[in-house]
Amino acid sequence: MDSDVRALLSIKRAIQQISKYTKYGWGAFEAEELFPVWTIWHLQTIHSIAGRISPPFRDQHPELPSTLFQGISHLIAADDNLSVNLEAVWLVTSERLPPLEESIDGILRRCTKRAGVAP
Repeated sequence: MDSDVRALLSIKRAIQQISKYTKYGWGAFEAEELFPVWTIWHLQTIHSIAGRISPPFRDQHPELPSTLFQGISHLIAADDNLSVNLEAVWLVTSERLPPLEESIDGILRRCTKRAGVAP
C-alpha cells in the first residue's frame, strides 16, 4: 500500500507540473511549442506511474478512472510525422486531470487517516 500511496503522490505532482502551463489557457498552450511537450511528457509519466499501482489498490478505489491505466498513444497520430493531436491533449489536461486530482486527494486523505498520519 505504501508504494501505491507514493505512486498517487507522484501522479499528483505530475498533474501540478502540467497545471503550471495549462493555467494560461488554450491559446498559450497552442502557441507555445514547449507547453504541449511538457504536458505530454508528464502525461506519459502519469501513465507509467499508474501502471505501478497494484490491482488490489485499484479495486479498493474505483474512483481512479480505468483510462488512467491506458496509454496516451491515441493522442499521437500514427503517421510518418508522429503528429500530436493538441486538442485531444488539451481536453485530457483541462477536463480529466482536475477531477483525477480531486479523486487522488480524497484517496490520500483516507489513506493517511487510516494510517494515523496527519494529512
